[in-house]
Amino acid sequence: MHPLELKIPPVVVLLVAVFLIWSSDRFVPGLSAQSVLSTPLTVILFVAGVSLGIAGVWEFQRAQTTVNPHHPDRSSAIVTSGIYRRTRNPMYLGLALIVAAAAAWRGNLLGGFVVPLFVLYINRFQIVPEERMLSVKFGASFRDYCGKVRRWI
Repeated sequence: MHPLELKIPPVVVLLVAVFLIWSSDRFVPGLSAQSVLSTPLTVILFVAGVSLGIAGVWEFQRAQTTVNPHHPDRSSAIVTSGIYRRTRNPMYLGLALIVAAAAAWRGNLLGGFVVPLFVLYINRFQIVPEERMLSVKFGASFRDYCGKVRRWI
């Protein structure tokens, strides 16, 4: 297991990503791409991100399983209802949309590179180890679910 796997809380990764986006104007001020669409796009992405996160947490609570991203081994059920019929990771997808909202709001093109970096980090150091543990714990049922529902969208 890589030392970063399941170590940094996803919300901390989100905050670092937003900080990098916020700071992008200081690093490279000439890459501004603000437009009349920046504010509506920011609102849409942010609301969608928060909504996905809430929907994911709601389904976990309904299934009475843990939302703790550091201990997927404590999961008591595979959640396949609600939003989990469409994406295996609505909470992480929601965080990625919030990062995208921050990039749209800031309007610096450099900030746009932070979104895929966030997704790559979460995918490698959070989702892959979670899925490895869940596959061991739940076996074929989890692997069948993974075969039917995409990891992101």
